Amino acid sequence: MPTLNDLRSCTIAALEWLALGLGAVLLGLTVCDVVGRYGFNRPLFGATEVIQWIMGAFVFCGLGLVSARNTHVAIDLISPRLAQLYPRLMSGVIGIFTAVGLAAIAWQLAHMGFDAALRGKQSLVLEVAVAVPLLAYSLLCGLATALHLTGRGR
Repeated sequence: MPTLNDLRSCTIAALEWLALGLGAVLLGLTVCDVVGRYGFNRPLFGATEVIQWIMGAFVFCGLGLVSARNTHVAIDLISPRLAQLYPRLMSGVIGIFTAVGLAAIAWQLAHMGFDAALRGKQSLVLEVAVAVPLLAYSLLCGLATALHLTGRGR
């Protein structure tokens, strides 16, 4: 039976491959759209919409990788002083705030996705259900939360 560390490692590897694939598709689609638009005066239909969705997935995939490695961007205004006095307490407080923030974002995305599904919302150009990318983003953000909570030192 796989351990939590094995599952975590496989999840991180899957996110890395997903980010690689999304980046490659994003690059290819952008190049094709630009060449078609300016070279042949024939842009790809719906490319801007698809690029927006891929960028969202790319961001939330990266968020999972950042959470797994605990390399979030931090602004140190008060924490350097407190970290010297109470290093374990500060690490715990920052970890809790990060986890709560990630979970709140995932919950809001899921709420928006289910609401879009119930209302039958569609994208403007391609007329695709808006709920699909929103729920995918929610899943990726929930995965980032789980990776953060299962990180080293937690």
